[in-house]
Amino acid sequence: MEIELTPDQENQVIPAAVYFLRTLTATLGAEVGLHVWDQINATIGNDIKGKVFFAMLTGQVGTEIIMRGFKPRLMPGQPLPNKIDVIKCIRAMSGMSLKDSKDVADHVFAGIEKRIACDQSDQRGYWVSKLCSLGIDTL
Repeated sequence: MEIELTPDQENQVIPAAVYFLRTLTATLGAEVGLHVWDQINATIGNDIKGKVFFAMLTGQVGTEIIMRGFKPRLMPGQPLPNKIDVIKCIRAMSGMSLKDSKDVADHVFAGIEKRIACDQSDQRGYWVSKLCSLGIDTL
């Protein structure tokens, strides 16, 4: 069975597949990652599998950043993430308004996963690192 995706669907599926395969492989091992990789072809075909592979090779997996909440304190007394710094970071990387950035931060601090697009794809890694340094669990 081969599924055809629209360009908009590809823009959502390809980064998600890359993140999923990376997480799956890192968490459960290479054998599981390779098994799922083989299943991608059976489900969505060589075209999408090739695009996922290219995205993994080049590191170009789109501009979306997934924020899953804040990281628990590793040591007693360690401060929680500063919401104002997180809001500033969201604004800087996405170009969102203050209100929209605050709404995203409120959701993230409530443990609700939020996905946002980074304005510059070449800066995605920087912003992921920045959010992680602020204590946000990010993909």
